[in-house]
Amino acid sequence: MRMSVTERFWSKVDRSGGPDACWPYLGYISKDGYAHFGIRRDDVVTAHRHALELTLGPLEDDVEACHNCEGRYPAGSIAYRACCNPSHLWPGTHSENMADMVAKGRHVACPGEDHGMAKLTEAAVRDILATCSTRRRQQRKMARKYNVHDATISRIVLRQTWAHVEA
Repeated sequence: MRMSVTERFWSKVDRSGGPDACWPYLGYISKDGYAHFGIRRDDVVTAHRHALELTLGPLEDDVEACHNCEGRYPAGSIAYRACCNPSHLWPGTHSENMADMVAKGRHVACPGEDHGMAKLTEAAVRDILATCSTRRRQQRKMARKYNVHDATISRIVLRQTWAHVEA
């Protein structure tokens, strides 16, 4: 006898902590910490959204399943992203979800060389600030030296980026 999609979903959720606890999804968790559930072979959804839809019914495409259980985990933890307890979830717009993220201190900016895409170091930025003015010729020379776009140097000189670095 085959399990229904609903039975299969709940079989992958640890509800042993009781009705007030977080219910972590035990299936696939992506690198960003979100749990994913395959409804059908080519229909994969976030597990927390699926849990909310099982409780409230289908959500509109522009509605997100938002978590209210972040405080149950240590600071910096992303474990709440795998929680599927419907009492820890609420429907909201993307804007509401982002505002909630900022209000709860979950938005952690990675300035400077801590950012995964950074090509420059703080030492390089100090060199750029010491060498460059707003003159294009100097900026082009520094862009070639550090293998970045001219606009990157311009934004540094104008203090639009890397503003935390002292000249």
